[in-house]
Amino acid sequence: MRQRESQPQINDRSRRLVEHKRLVNATEGHVHNRLHQQALSKQRQRAESSKNASRKAFDLSRHSSPDVGQQQPRELVNYGERLYQKGIKRKEEQERLLQDVRALKEQQELQCPFQP
Repeated sequence: MRQRESQPQINDRSRRLVEHKRLVNATEGHVHNRLHQQALSKQRQRAESSKNASRKAFDLSRHSSPDVGQQQPRELVNYGERLYQKGIKRKEEQERLLQDVRALKEQQELQCPFQP
C-alpha cells in the first residue's frame, strides 16, 4: 500500500504574494546582477559626493579669509598616529614621576642619621 503524501494548504493571499514576487524577480533579473548594479550606483554616488565636497572646500578656501571668523577646514587625522603619540607622552610622564619618586627616596635616605 502506498501512503499518500499530504501537501500543505496555501491560502489565496500567500499564493498571490509568491506569484507577484516571482514576477518581480523575473523582470528584474538575477539577484547577483541587481546587487552589482546597486554597488555600482553607490560607488558613483560616493564619487560624486566626494567631488562635490572637495569643490566646496576648494571654493571656501578661495573665497574665505581668516579674519572673517570662519573656521578653516580641518586636516585629516590619523587616529593611529594620534594614539601612538598619546602613549609616548604617557610613558614619558610615568618615567618622569618614577624619577621624582627615586630622587625623593634618595633625599630621605641622605637625611636619615642612622647608618647600620
